[in-house]
Amino acid sequence: APSAAEQLLLDRLAKDPKDADALALLSEQRENKDDLESAKDLLRQAIEAKPDQRNPYLNLARILKKEGKLKEAADTLQLASARFPDDSLVQESLAIGYELMQDYDAAKLAYENVLAKWPNDIVAANNLAMLIADVWPTDKALLDRARVLVEEFRDSNNPTLIDTLGWVQVRLGNIDDAAIILKKAVSLQPDNQQAQYHYATAMSLKGLNDLARDAMGKALAGEPDFRGIEEAKQLATTLP
Repeated sequence: APSAAEQLLLDRLAKDPKDADALALLSEQRENKDDLESAKDLLRQAIEAKPDQRNPYLNLARILKKEGKLKEAADTLQLASARFPDDSLVQESLAIGYELMQDYDAAKLAYENVLAKWPNDIVAANNLAMLIADVWPTDKALLDRARVLVEEFRDSNNPTLIDTLGWVQVRLGNIDDAAIILKKAVSLQPDNQQAQYHYATAMSLKGLNDLARDAMGKALAGEPDFRGIEEAKQLATTLP
């Protein structure tokens, strides 16, 4: 039987089947019960009833991502992006959606669109720089762009941001600087396995193989699945 909260929403919808707020709230209840099909259906109804509200699009995309339906999630975010051109969260979500789909060219373009409108958007700056360092590691012009985006993170205490700067510096060949930055990143967040891999790479390039092996052990513990994992495993086999 439906909970009391659910029943109230069902009553509201019996009176007005296009009550977008009730549809969205009921979707939340269904999602909490792990009834994702119903949750998605209700969000689609909410979007149809009131297409100028952004949250149902974002929630629908989030559930689709959770289910691994990355193409459908990106399609939903594309609709939202067209409808909310001046909403930075929507535009950023679209870029992240493309990135998860591994459509890296589309992701790069979408992040650049965000930064053209919102030059101080830290998430877009960080994600684009990391994307460039991972996907275009030998493209000097793009790496220079990435460095400009994240140089301002140098004195940050946010391990995610300084990891990105350090990794861009590795790719640019500025290994001494990278080593200092990445050491700080892994000391702030030792369980970030991707950062441990970046630090291991810097140590290996400096010829500090004991430190490289130690960091690589942490990077590959368990079953990690970060972007760059194949490259990491390859490096691990070549460490003396």
